[in-house]
Order: sequence, then structure tokens, then C-alpha cells
Amino acid sequence: MKLSEFGIDPQRQPAASEQREPSPPREKRPVRHWTTAEIAALREVYPDGGIKAAREWLPHRSDQSIRMRVMQLGLRSRCKGKPRGPKQSWTTEELNILKTEYPLGGIARVRPLLPGRTDNNIYQACFRNGIRRLPE
Repeated sequence: MKLSEFGIDPQRQPAASEQREPSPPREKRPVRHWTTAEIAALREVYPDGGIKAAREWLPHRSDQSIRMRVMQLGLRSRCKGKPRGPKQSWTTEELNILKTEYPLGGIARVRPLLPGRTDNNIYQACFRNGIRRLPE
């Protein structure tokens, strides 16, 4: 196929209104590495006060920067809703309950047997372990 078939003239020069000057290069912000003091402050303040407390202690850091570092450090905030601890692994006893009871009655049957586990926790554990409800 030729360019002329698409209505494009390869010899044509762009008009003055079509030409633009190249934009100036953007300035890059300098990378500020986290100091041990900043990380220690984040570990101390974030679990109880969340992003607001961390922002007060680290005013020169953006919210996004704080969130990324918190995620890398594995910290969790206890200020949203109910307090959360570290993620709990599923015990073999809990998995056995899921394998035997979930196929028979679903989440409604399993929920009373697994206190402290949300419906979403139960559903995800069943999905990860290939546990399905029996057809009725």
C-alpha cells in the first residue's frame, strides 16, 4: 500500500500553523531517600494515628510517599474502623472446617464456626483452596 492511498502526501511540508516548537525538558525532582529517623517516626506514629499523624511528623513528605513507605514496611493503621492486627494465617483446623462445612451450607453455615473471620475472609480462603458449595 502507498501513502497516497490514505490521502497522505509524503512530499508535503507542514504549514506554519502545524509546526510547533519542542517543549522544554521537565525538571526532575531530586530523590530524597528515607532516613532511619523518618522510618523510626513512621513506625512509631502511623499505627495509632494513620496518615494524618504521619503527615504532621513528616510535613515534607507527600501522602503518596508516606503510603508507599508504609506499604513497603508492612505497617497497618488501627485508626480506621475496628483495630486490625497483622494478617492471620489460616490454621489447619480452620481449613478443615471450611472443607467439611462450606460445601454443605456456604458462608452462613461456616460463619458461626469461625469467629473473627469476616465473610470476605471465608470466601477468599475457599476460593484459594478450591472449596466450592455443592449444588442444591
